[in-house]
Amino acid sequence: MALLLRQDDLWEVQPFTLRRMLDLQFESIWLLLRDYLKQLSPSGVVVDLGAGRSPFKPKFPDAWRYITVDPFSPADYATLSDLPSDLHADLVLMTEVLEHVSDPHAILGELLNHLAGNGRLLITVPFNTRVHGAPNDFRRWTPSGLEQLLASAGWTIERLEPRGSDITTLAAKLIFLCSRRLTRPLTAVPAALSLVLFGLPLLLLAHASLRLDLGAKDDPLGFFVIAKKA
Repeated sequence: MALLLRQDDLWEVQPFTLRRMLDLQFESIWLLLRDYLKQLSPSGVVVDLGAGRSPFKPKFPDAWRYITVDPFSPADYATLSDLPSDLHADLVLMTEVLEHVSDPHAILGELLNHLAGNGRLLITVPFNTRVHGAPNDFRRWTPSGLEQLLASAGWTIERLEPRGSDITTLAAKLIFLCSRRLTRPLTAVPAALSLVLFGLPLLLLAHASLRLDLGAKDDPLGFFVIAKKA
């Protein structure tokens, strides 16, 4: 079963640090993933499903075997069905992928066959984000929706957290609104002025909201999930 990923996201070609600064979705993922990586054993096997350019690969311990799956980028395997049947991962990553999968229930069910008994599935999904990778952008989830989906596919959620808040979302939306209008002749000048005057303060506010836990959590950029076999 092919995974249908976004193909119009130029953020993936940016250096890791620059992407953290400018891409708030990415930064919200990394801050939570970074804490989780500190808990890893010295060695293991990770499968990065929908890996893209594998931005998190260098962040894993050297002794970990890092396996990539992606039909649209150079990877070890093109699809999940290509994985060897005897491959059992200690960790499966699905970062900003599940919304691009036409049948997420089937993918989650298939992943059970490739997870070690005490392994974990780490998922991130967007909530407040533009349509991207169209026409292969199918849905957004609430916490209740994620709980229902994972439970029906044979998983138990250990941790489910919002990524950011209404403050992060508002800042990200305003920055993107101005950036998008830079390419339109009638709005290029006011958009550029708005970014010069307000872009950096908004970006700083957004980063502060991620680190200081500011704002309401019911309107976040997305969600971070850790799950195990039920």
